[in-house]
Amino acid sequence: ALLEQAECLMASDSERARQNVEQAVQRAKAETRHPNKTVQILLDFCRRAFFTAPDLAQRTAEAALALLERHSPESGEVARALLALGFVFQLREDLERAQRCYERALKISEAINPNSTETAVALQALGIVFYLREDLAQAQRYYERALRIYEALNPTSIGTAFILISLGSVCQNRGDLAQAQQYYERALRIYETLNPTSMGTALTLSSLGLVYLEQGDLAQAQRYYERALRIYETLNPNSVEAAGALSGLGWAFWSQGDLEQAQRCYE
Repeated sequence: ALLEQAECLMASDSERARQNVEQAVQRAKAETRHPNKTVQILLDFCRRAFFTAPDLAQRTAEAALALLERHSPESGEVARALLALGFVFQLREDLERAQRCYERALKISEAINPNSTETAVALQALGIVFYLREDLAQAQRYYERALRIYEALNPTSIGTAFILISLGSVCQNRGDLAQAQQYYERALRIYETLNPTSMGTALTLSSLGLVYLEQGDLAQAQRYYERALRIYETLNPNSVEAAGALSGLGWAFWSQGDLEQAQRCYE
């Protein structure tokens, strides 16, 4: 109840929200009868507060982790709490602590089952940290390890598609456009099979549009951006993603000498 009240108060009275969270955390520290239920409540609040109140998300994730480590250290639940806490640190741009959380989660997950989804998620999270640090070689290594697991579990899952996009982005940033294109095309086949009008499909189309733009294939870039834009305009025409597709499409028109169409896109 305290966390539910805190969530309602976050926008209007942040100080009272913090007080409620602190009371909930203190109660959690004294919990002995139903630790798993308390942990679930804390982590559910943490996930809902990721983007709106990362400081409160951190507080509840740390409380959940401390409770779990008292009752079931080295369990899968501890690994999941570490992933949640690591994500909070990542959002707060504390990549060193995010990395430490993810590495601990990976160690636990690999000990339980080295080929599980949980292991793949931890590898993926570490890949993201190294990507954000611009250590592309290390990011690629973690993504490739995650991809092997995702493909073994389900080669046409959203998890597989997301890792393929991540690998495509690494290759693109390293200047290997041919390899990036292959990864994006594999991801696109998965997304279009699952849902041809999803955000994942649109993002992959935009990524391919940029690859073709960088390769100088302006007509192909235009086609992919136009396909992406049709989806974005259906989902959310005022989104940052739609604006990005319009910008890329404008650049394709401008590079082809169609300044009138380019102006419309930029406007």
